[in-house]
Amino acid sequence: MHKKTYLIFLLLLTVPLHARRFSTNFGIDFNYARFKLDNVAPQSGYLAGPHFDFSYKKPWSVYTGVNFDGRWNAGLICSCNDLCNTGCLEGGNAQADVNDYFADWQLGYYFDNDEKTLNAVPFIGVGFQHLSYQLEPNVMRYKYRQIYVPVGLEMLYNSPRDFSIGFKAVYRAGVYNRLRVSTPCVEDDCDSPCSDQIKLRYSHGAYFEVPAVLHYRQDKDVGFHITLAPFFDWNRFADTCDCNSNGVVFPIPVNKRWYVGMNMNLGVTF
Repeated sequence: MHKKTYLIFLLLLTVPLHARRFSTNFGIDFNYARFKLDNVAPQSGYLAGPHFDFSYKKPWSVYTGVNFDGRWNAGLICSCNDLCNTGCLEGGNAQADVNDYFADWQLGYYFDNDEKTLNAVPFIGVGFQHLSYQLEPNVMRYKYRQIYVPVGLEMLYNSPRDFSIGFKAVYRAGVYNRLRVSTPCVEDDCDSPCSDQIKLRYSHGAYFEVPAVLHYRQDKDVGFHITLAPFFDWNRFADTCDCNSNGVVFPIPVNKRWYVGMNMNLGVTF
């Protein structure tokens, strides 16, 4: 058994690295964000955070990859028309503290033409989103947790001049949607049977990006690339209702949010 394992390991080492199709990217997301609860004035501001992905692509074969994106406040998020408004800076308007995280796994098929200039990857997968949206100062916190199914298509045109451009479109269908609402406690004892997670009706989202990629050492065993990808991201969480620590039922409005920004990455292929 050990001898067979050793032989397989030696075989993998002797395979040319350029025959492998692994790619990884590290970078940051920076975007303008807008949140809209039905009963609250729209709030807007900026978010930023890390991006990571790792994938395996082989022409005319299976594609698989994992992705992670995290975003949090990169400045004020409030309902002021002017983000430098003194009322907003001094707390005169409701502000928001945001943490938004995505992680997903994708599985698809990698189509490529004979000239290696155009490829397409349709895919499906499973993902998880955690969105914490807290109205300040200490008004209410909404914690959304969603398991979703991403269904998408990625296409890329490879120029002979070490440059690529393409697009990616993803629809996220929420299959498990939960919400926990935290409100300030008026009484000392805030335990309530209503504090459990609330089941949401159908919630969903979409993502679009246009990546532009500059390659270096593309024809070598190990290559490098820089990616700039403008993107648009949209989510809608359904309305529901909950009760506070006194058992009083109150409605929870639809939460719609969208981002527009830039994904900037450094990557390695091997």
